[in-house]
Amino acid sequence: MKMMNICCTVALLGLSPMVLANDGLPLPQSGQKLLQKFDLNQDGVITREEAVQVRNEKFNQADADKNGAVTLSEWQAAQAQRRAAYMAQRFGAMDGDNNGFISQDEFGQGKNPQGRGGNRAARFAQIDSNGDQQISPDELAAQHAARQAKKGDWGQKMFQTLDADQNGEVTLAEMQAIVPLFERFDANQDGKIDGDELQKVGGQCNKRAYK
Repeated sequence: MKMMNICCTVALLGLSPMVLANDGLPLPQSGQKLLQKFDLNQDGVITREEAVQVRNEKFNQADADKNGAVTLSEWQAAQAQRRAAYMAQRFGAMDGDNNGFISQDEFGQGKNPQGRGGNRAARFAQIDSNGDQQISPDELAAQHAARQAKKGDWGQKMFQTLDADQNGEVTLAEMQAIVPLFERFDANQDGKIDGDELQKVGGQCNKRAYK
């Protein structure tokens, strides 16, 4: 089974606190994201129970008609809702004066929506599609959608990976494929993935070693 089930189902709503492995080194970004999603009690480790609970909740949210199976359209609708929530949080974090727009100054101070490096002014102009010297929620969402489009339909790829029997539906049992994956990452088999183990998982995710 591919690692993408745990590495790429993370829908971020913000940045998690910095967590250190036992050797004192900060976790890779992927490890931080996994903690944000699965460490429900925020104690710096992911337990089997937490992993199962997150999967259950994600399944229930996606299963709109509550028939015990998630179709591709339900999956995509749930992902769209998560993206909208993420974009709202992201926009709010940059809109320092809460006026509904991101100014050039706010763009320079906030989390860079285009990633690291490059020229901020040029990126601001690229997102500011109407050239009014401010970024609206729709403009930021459009920029994010354009970036996602270049990556292809990752949501559909995830759905196809989870749909083990390829019948066009994902059951709760298929969603719970995280359990054997959890055991794989729980190197010392103590029922939890700690900082050192997350360090290894994060490194593998960063390298896209999904097999």
